[in-house]
Amino acid sequence: MNKETFDKLLNQLKGNSYNYSFDYYFDRGITVMRGLFLNTDENDHLKNHLDKYILREVKLRKTYIWNLGEKKKAIYMKFKDEFEMEIPDLEAYDINTYA
Repeated sequence: MNKETFDKLLNQLKGNSYNYSFDYYFDRGITVMRGLFLNTDENDHLKNHLDKYILREVKLRKTYIWNLGEKKKAIYMKFKDEFEMEIPDLEAYDINTYA
């Protein structure tokens, strides 16, 4: 996955009102993006809302997340290829998820 595809993915998720959080780690001052956690368990509806090109770039898995002390069902979108991003770019995306 590259940054342009990542932007398209986030725009489609925002357009369909999905809540998400990032899965990343820091390596030598650079952020490495691994995937996204979606706060929903509707896998079939998600596949209908995303482009086929984007679906080829991710693997979808059902999982659980902890939200305010409660265990909730979620979907983990694992990117087939991790990609690097600068820390200020990540912070700009994080601010957009709360808007």
